[in-house]
Amino acid sequence: MQKATNTLSNNGGEKRRLSTYLAQDQTRRSLINSMGEKEAQRFVSSLCTMASQMPQINECDYTTVVAAGLKANELKLPMSNQLGYCYILPFKDNKNTRLVATFIPGYRGYIQLAIRSGQYRRINVLEVKQSEFKGWNPWTEELCLNMDFSNINRDKEPTIGYAASFELLNGFTKTIYWRKEQMLAHAARYSKAFHLNAEKGFASYEDYVAGKYPKEDEWKYSSYWYKDFDGMAKKTMIRQLIGKWGIMSVDMQTALEVDIAADKAREGMTDFDDAPFLDVDTAAFAGQSDATLALETSSEATTGEISDVNATADDLFGEAE
Repeated sequence: MQKATNTLSNNGGEKRRLSTYLAQDQTRRSLINSMGEKEAQRFVSSLCTMASQMPQINECDYTTVVAAGLKANELKLPMSNQLGYCYILPFKDNKNTRLVATFIPGYRGYIQLAIRSGQYRRINVLEVKQSEFKGWNPWTEELCLNMDFSNINRDKEPTIGYAASFELLNGFTKTIYWRKEQMLAHAARYSKAFHLNAEKGFASYEDYVAGKYPKEDEWKYSSYWYKDFDGMAKKTMIRQLIGKWGIMSVDMQTALEVDIAADKAREGMTDFDDAPFLDVDTAAFAGQSDATLALETSSEATTGEISDVNATADDLFGEAE
């Protein structure tokens, strides 16, 4: 896999980093012209902090890193993968032989945007455990749960379903419930990297959970439908709930459109997988293939010429006025 190359002053041939790129005169002036000096300083600081938390970002085309950061900045979601509001992650773009940084909203980000709209009195999403479920009537949307908040072993119980609900200030409520089997079918349908049944050299999901697969094949299971199924399921529930039934603010519409576009991008990026919902360190595996996240082990950025720059980034890094 050819690493992304980035345009930097490099008289001595030394390797550079994102922070060097952001400190260049033209880059700095362009950012200041776009958002003002104080906001530009905050933006650069956030990007550099994010890149220090995930050094692989330094391998991406820097224009895609900035474009992803601008989308997070537009939605006012903190650029920290650990917080889970949004993710800026490196993925392989095999078509253009490069690594690209991609903005993906997390389920906490969706909830945050819903709260900001000022239309929601309550919104929640949770996994339903085996001992809690008593019944679900999809017609009346009555979900009967026996929640025992003193159960210290709740997290260890099997998850059998997922529920999401909201109440608007005007009193309108909506609740949805999916059995885990429904969510497994959804994951198998929409994630190319997730395999519900044993196929193409992959163990079945059931065998994966039981650890019945060769440990040298661990890299094959980098999809976060494997690594954090509950987190991916919660995001799916929030998208289904708000996208179909909720009041959509402009920011919420933007986040949903970006998320859907990221899903469709898998067609052009064979390694573009679903958004992670774990600590980023757990996503770096030894091997990589068309089913894996492109988290390179090197933390140093290469130098050279950028190719195939997207329009947003190209506009940003034109000559400052």
